[in-house]
Amino acid sequence: MSDPRVSIVIPAYNESDSIARGVLDDVIGTLAGLDRSWEVLLVDDGSQDDTLALMQAFAERHPGIDCLAEPHRGKGPSILAGMCAARGEIIAFVDMDQATPLSELPGLLAWCDRGCEVVIGCRGLRRADAPLRRRVASLGFTMARILCVGLLPLLDTQCGFKAFSRKAAEAIMGHLKIFEDESAHSPNEKCVTPAFDVELLYVARRLGYGIKAVPVEWSYRHTHGLNLARAGWVGVRDLARIRRAHR
Repeated sequence: MSDPRVSIVIPAYNESDSIARGVLDDVIGTLAGLDRSWEVLLVDDGSQDDTLALMQAFAERHPGIDCLAEPHRGKGPSILAGMCAARGEIIAFVDMDQATPLSELPGLLAWCDRGCEVVIGCRGLRRADAPLRRRVASLGFTMARILCVGLLPLLDTQCGFKAFSRKAAEAIMGHLKIFEDESAHSPNEKCVTPAFDVELLYVARRLGYGIKAVPVEWSYRHTHGLNLARAGWVGVRDLARIRRAHR
């Protein structure tokens, strides 16, 4: 994959269970049918299990897969590390657990081909298989986001399934203020960055990029060790930081 058309960034923190159940095999199976050249960057966020070793072993067996070992800073900075290393004309990121399967990627790429610079997956509002407390937390964060930074008519900024033109990605990363240089955290601390996607899209809109939301399939995945109350507080705090910093 010396000259990939699409770069796919997949962040990972303690994802050995997901890897063991074959999510990376599913990724490769999907990419085998993609109608363009690609590369995959697996970014380890300082995992404390054998995630990195499993990803490195997988990369050795599959051309076009590369691994980055990053300090534990959270999902947002891990995605940024992958985006900075990406070589494709289109840069996408997806979740390791495949809550939205990679098979949804052609739907985003079709809009990129039509000239859209920022294309995001949208899960809708129902999310029937998610537990009630998760749906309430999601609704609360959406309301806080609208109050702090707007971004209407976008309803779902948090789906971990987004694609950018290289030009847009580089411009957006060059104007981040909250997540541009997050310091490392204790390996035993679950580091959440729920407002990362918001800053990406907030900066994109401030730079004049249109944002196309595309409906995607999504199914709930339990996130081990995630404290919803703490994640919500951190998210609201960072929304306020985004608004203040970009003024």
